[in-house]
Amino acid sequence: MKRIVLFTLLIMFALTGLNSAQVINNNYPFSLEYNPQRTLINTIKTPAGYQRYPSKKMDIYMAWITNLPLKPKEHPVVKCDKQILMGIDSISGVIDLSVTSKNQKDADLPVQLMFEYMRAIRQLKKYPFLLTATDTVTYGKWLNGSYTRDARGNLIYKKGEPRESDEREYYRYLEFVMAKNENKTLLHNLIPVDETDIAPGCLYIQFDPDDPDSTGHTALILDVAVNPDDEKDIRLLAGWGGNPAHNLYIARPYPVSKRQWFTLDEFKKRLSEYGNGKFYKFKVT
Repeated sequence: MKRIVLFTLLIMFALTGLNSAQVINNNYPFSLEYNPQRTLINTIKTPAGYQRYPSKKMDIYMAWITNLPLKPKEHPVVKCDKQILMGIDSISGVIDLSVTSKNQKDADLPVQLMFEYMRAIRQLKKYPFLLTATDTVTYGKWLNGSYTRDARGNLIYKKGEPRESDEREYYRYLEFVMAKNENKTLLHNLIPVDETDIAPGCLYIQFDPDDPDSTGHTALILDVAVNPDDEKDIRLLAGWGGNPAHNLYIARPYPVSKRQWFTLDEFKKRLSEYGNGKFYKFKVT
C-alpha cells in the first residue's frame, strides 16, 4: 500500500495541472481492461520472509512498473492473431499491454513500456531514443516532420507540416521505432547494472554484440523482493514476450509450480538457452 501511495503522489506531482480523475485515467493509457485491484502490486503476493523493493529507493518509473495492470486471471498468453500460445497454468499473469504488431519482438516490449510511461508523465515528445550511437529520434520531431535514410543509410530528418498528437500518430511512431529496434539498438539506450543493484524496471539482456550470429533475448524485471535480514538475498518477478509476437507475461520458475518468484540462479537457468546475460536499466527514467 505504501508503494501505491508513493506512486500516486509522484505521478500527481509529475502531472501538475491535471485533476485527480485525469491522473487515475492516464497512468496506463494503453490498458484496455484497467482494474485498480488487478495490478502487479495488488495481485502477486510477496514471498514469505521477504519484503517488496524498498519505496525509499524507488523512482517514478520503478513504481509505475510495479503497478502495471493485468489482464483477468483466466487470460492466456495469445499471439497477435489472438491464437492461444500458452495456458494460464504455466504463468502468473498477463500484462494488460496490447501486441501492436506481428513483428513485435521481446526487445520491443521494454521500449513500448518506456514510451507508455513517458506518455503518462507527459514527457514522450522530448524523450530521446537512440537507434544507433549517433542517431536519435523523438516523438516531438516525428510530429513535425519525418525520418528517412539517405543512400548511405544515414538517418535524415525532414521538417514538414505539424501533425496532431493522437493515438494513431503515437502507434505509428511506436511501430517506426520497433521496426528498427533490436537488442543491439536497445543497448544504446541503457546502462549496465550490477547484480547487487537489481531493481524493478531493470532488463536482463542475453546478447553478444561481438557475435554476428547472436540474436539475443530480453526479459524485464517487474518487481524485486528483499530479505530484510540479508539485502543480498533477493527474489525476482520477471516477464518477457518473444517470437512469434505475443503478450508480455509473468513467468514462473522451473519446474512450474505455484511459486511466482525466482531466485537469481533460477532466473538465469530459466533463460539459459539464450546464453549469458547482463542486467541493464534505461539511462533516462
